[in-house]
Amino acid sequence: MDINSQKEQFSIAYIHAVCSAAGFSCTKPTVDDHSIDLDIKSSDRPYKMLSVQLKATANSDYVKDGYIHYPLPIKNYNDLRGNDITTPRYLVCLLLPSDDPASWTNQSIDNLIIMKCAYWLSLKDYDESENGTSVTVKIPLKNIFTPDFVKDLIDPQAKSLSKGVK
Repeated sequence: MDINSQKEQFSIAYIHAVCSAAGFSCTKPTVDDHSIDLDIKSSDRPYKMLSVQLKATANSDYVKDGYIHYPLPIKNYNDLRGNDITTPRYLVCLLLPSDDPASWTNQSIDNLIIMKCAYWLSLKDYDESENGTSVTVKIPLKNIFTPDFVKDLIDPQAKSLSKGVK
């Protein structure tokens, strides 16, 4: 498998792990015409879902000033920024420690550690771009793709109710 395919598969595994911990399922659309790699759904409320476009990089030059400056292909940019989208769409970028897949995990009898972290960005309401090939988007390093983030997006009331807040 080439390195880009490995990054893709590793990104999918990462999202599955986070979503499983949040109690949600992931499905892969049969066709990726609209820059959607995975749909994340609630089994209790199947109408509650979000979609993600996955990217992965080991390029540390992209990280500066508290952001990942990611060159997103123009097709992905336009697909994710649409204002007429009913299901929320997010860009999720997984930072990897290097292009060596052996560095992506650390395993022992007690744990499996996925190295580095994934970050999210909503491009909803972003302006149209004049660029022809890509748009560099700034993904805040504070936007960590966590189980709580997924819970808050898919069903914000469920999280507050589970804490006894009404």
